[in-house]
Amino acid sequence: MSNPNTLPQELEEKLGEIEKERIEQQAKDIANKNNLAYVNIAPNLINLEALGIIKEEESRIAQAGATSKEGKQLKVAVVNPENLETQKLIARLNQEGFSLNLGVVSILGMQKIWNKYKEISKQTEEKIGTVSVNESVVS
Repeated sequence: MSNPNTLPQELEEKLGEIEKERIEQQAKDIANKNNLAYVNIAPNLINLEALGIIKEEESRIAQAGATSKEGKQLKVAVVNPENLETQKLIARLNQEGFSLNLGVVSILGMQKIWNKYKEISKQTEEKIGTVSVNESVVS
């Protein structure tokens, strides 16, 4: 028999799982409707160089983020490709010469992308904090 004190916690966890599944299903439906791939974001696979192509503020407004880059090929995850701000971002990236591969991600996946921006600012802080000296210039 279940401990009466754990039932609400178990129920809350189950409801949380159901809500996550519902959110992910919405993203899959949007992907299908727009003939795009659904993307399940793994934070360790987000390339920071690609991510930095779109400023965090613009990413949040457009609900879109670059996840990988090879030359001018850019993979971009979007919450809703029909969103006007998303379309403006796509147009800008195309104008800059990028060939885009769009995929639909849930808002939960987009939050994982936004969390990766912290690593970009951490790298920048580390670069600012270091100084390299070339001996041939000093001599």
